[in-house]
Amino acid sequence: MARPLRPRWGGGILTFPRPLPEAAEAAAPHFLVVPANYNPRVTERTYICRTEAETEAAGRDIVTKLPPRAIVHLTGDLGVGKTFLVRAMAAALGAVPLEVSSPSFAIVHEYPLPDGAPIIHIDGYRLSEKRREWMEIGIPELLGGDGIKFVEWPKCDFAEFEDSTIEIAIEVAEDQSRVIKVTTPSS
Repeated sequence: MARPLRPRWGGGILTFPRPLPEAAEAAAPHFLVVPANYNPRVTERTYICRTEAETEAAGRDIVTKLPPRAIVHLTGDLGVGKTFLVRAMAAALGAVPLEVSSPSFAIVHEYPLPDGAPIIHIDGYRLSEKRREWMEIGIPELLGGDGIKFVEWPKCDFAEFEDSTIEIAIEVAEDQSRVIKVTTPSS
């Protein structure tokens, strides 16, 4: 079994020692911290994932850095893998992976955890801009409650109910790998 790679700082970018061992290259997603437009109040991590296994590994890594009441916004085109990444993160937290699905039609899903508050999974895609609808569904209470909240297609006006958010943007690269950018406000 290959030993874990130890990242090191160099030239303003978190890099792995080069060259990468072939086994590690094939098995591990690439983790880069790129301080573009450096802001000391924000941390940005980028994951390049060529396979579903690498995306799951990225999800497990991301979730280890989330605070207990995190609100995570996920953005990206349809079919880019937002729900897949949520499933990986929810499973790492202890949810049953087969229960995690897109909340597009239900708008809100809740996934119980063995110890602690449930995971809340919200899909803002079908929500209208009418605040009354949000209130009837209980969006403010859900976002202000305990546990980790994942919000796909977040509405800008949700910010009124959120202290701070972690932003995850997913894009498909030309080679069909997923580029997952995680932006976290520093405490």
